[in-house]
Amino acid sequence: MNPLTAIANAFRSAPKGQKVDRYNLLSPLLATGELVASAKAAYLVFSTSMYADIVRGRAKPGSPFTQKSVQAYNDYVKHLPSREQASEKTQAFSSVLAALDAITQNLTVVEDNFQALFGNLESTTPEQNIKTSSLVVIGYLEKADNFCTWLMNLAEHMTADEGDMIPPFRTRDMLGNATTMSEFVQLNLNKWNPKHGGLFSEIKTMQSKGADLPVQLASGEWIDEFAHDNQFNTDERNLITAAIRNPILIMINWGHVKTQHRLELLTARKEWLTAKVIQEQAKLRGLDPSSTEYARLKKITDKYASLISKHEQQIERIRG
Repeated sequence: MNPLTAIANAFRSAPKGQKVDRYNLLSPLLATGELVASAKAAYLVFSTSMYADIVRGRAKPGSPFTQKSVQAYNDYVKHLPSREQASEKTQAFSSVLAALDAITQNLTVVEDNFQALFGNLESTTPEQNIKTSSLVVIGYLEKADNFCTWLMNLAEHMTADEGDMIPPFRTRDMLGNATTMSEFVQLNLNKWNPKHGGLFSEIKTMQSKGADLPVQLASGEWIDEFAHDNQFNTDERNLITAAIRNPILIMINWGHVKTQHRLELLTARKEWLTAKVIQEQAKLRGLDPSSTEYARLKKITDKYASLISKHEQQIERIRG
């Protein structure tokens, strides 16, 4: 099934004449805000030297989980272009940090242009307000969320001790998705780089060739009845396909929220950040408060604490 038919079918099967509530109306915007916090948290984690030391073999031999994470990192680097591979040799995770910075900027633009992208969702016919540009953004949110989740999973494996328990499926996901994450990073460093117009350059390209189309025309025709798959380039099709998998599409259509997955994800990230705060505070107790190293670690700890607070607010907002 091509992505246009899958999108049309998702809307065809939705109940008609049902207005979405305020949470559903803002779900793409809320998801974007959560992702900005997640991207900043991942940036903070991988900007510390500890993870570079692990993949460079400068840290003490870790657990089998650590060894698997190094394998995933090496596979990720192997699929980067030669320029980024050279950069990784100089500074481990440099491409990750650059991509996270680009992602944060792209997500901020989405927040600032929410109304233009999603139109009036507070209606009984959101399918006539949702366009392919909206789907591209939702697909980007899906991919960015997957990337941040993969990074936090990678970090957890790197610091896991011998007796820690990590479900096997998460190790499989970490290893199996390294190439996909490498491809997503490349797009954010090049085609979707904010220096070159960012994600909106993709949308402008769609608009310039007349491919920014509504899911349904006012006449009742669905997108797969008046548009063709070949009107979109490979990256556009990939993002539209990713949008099909994103719960946001369900939120907009069905007037109810499938929050359990996001709640579990936010809770896991909060617990991980809390563990990091405890770890850094233990290091602080052994340092001179007037030293440079104390000031550096204190700054990191304070940022972790701030991110924990933001995650708690998001969790409370979902729980109502």
